[in-house]
Amino acid sequence: MKKINMIVVGIITIAVISIAVVMSIKNKQVITTEPIAVESVVFDTALTTTYITNADSVWPPAVTFKDGILTCDEQGNQITENGKTTQKKIDNNDYCITAMSEGAAGSTYTTYTYVTPINNQLATTVFTLRFVQCENYDEPNRSACLTERANFSVDGLAHGIIMNAKNSTTLSTNTCYSYHQVATTEAPYAVDETLFISTNGNIITGTKQGTQNGPDMTNGYNGSITGTVNGDTVNAVFDYIIEGSSNKEQEIYKKTANGLEKLRYPLIQGKGMLVPDTTKEFKIIPYTQIACSSIK
Repeated sequence: MKKINMIVVGIITIAVISIAVVMSIKNKQVITTEPIAVESVVFDTALTTTYITNADSVWPPAVTFKDGILTCDEQGNQITENGKTTQKKIDNNDYCITAMSEGAAGSTYTTYTYVTPINNQLATTVFTLRFVQCENYDEPNRSACLTERANFSVDGLAHGIIMNAKNSTTLSTNTCYSYHQVATTEAPYAVDETLFISTNGNIITGTKQGTQNGPDMTNGYNGSITGTVNGDTVNAVFDYIIEGSSNKEQEIYKKTANGLEKLRYPLIQGKGMLVPDTTKEFKIIPYTQIACSSIK
C-alpha cells in the first residue's frame, strides 16, 4: 500500500482542560479533576494544483456524519456506472472508497466517495476532480503535468477534509447576523440584510434576505444559503430571487469575534453561477451577530 504523506500546515496545539470525574462513595459525591492533553491538527486541503482542478462549486466539500457501521463491498470498475469500490487504511483509519470516472474533451472527471467511522458515526465526503490528459501537452508542460499527477494524493486530500470537519471549531448550532449599509454619495443604496445559519458538523444551511433602496431602484431579495465551514472560513452558495428572477452566486465569509465578514470580490460568470474573482482585491462587508428571534 502506498504510503500517504499528509501535509500538516496547522500548528499542533496542546490545551490542558479539566474534566470533572464524579465518583459516588457511600452516597457521597466526590469531584476530582485530571489534566488531559488535546491535540488539534489542521490539514491543508486547498487545491492548488495546476492540472488537477475542482469540478464542484464549493470547496472544500461537505462532510456528513450519520449513525452506522462501516461495511465495504469491494467490487466494480472505475469507468462503469457504479464505479469501483475498495477498502483501505489511510493514516490508520479504515476507509471505504468509491471512484467513478467519465471522459470529456481532453479531461477525465472522477467522482470520489470516502466513508470512514468516527466516534461511532460514519463520516462521508463526496467530490469531483478534473484531470487533464497530460499527453495533450507539449514539453515542458507534459512533464510538469505527469509529475504533478504522480505526486498528487487523492487519499490524503480526502482524509484531510474529513479530519478538518471532525476537528473544526464551527459556528454555534443556530446563529443570526445583520448588515446595514447607509447610503452615501459613492454608494447611493441603503442596504439592510439578515442572515440565518444552521450548522451541522462542517455543513451550513440557512437563509438570507434583504432590501436595497436607492435613487432609481428599490427591491427586496431572499434565498437559501448552503456551504461548508473550514476553520474560520465559510464557503457558501446563495441561491436567491430578486424581482422575480432566480440567481445564484458563490460567497466567502470569515468568522470573527463579533460575527462574520463577507469577502466581497468582483463577480465573474462561473459554471451555472456567479463566482468571486479571487485574483482581484476584495471589500470587507461586516455582519454583526444578533438574536435570531429578532428576524421576522
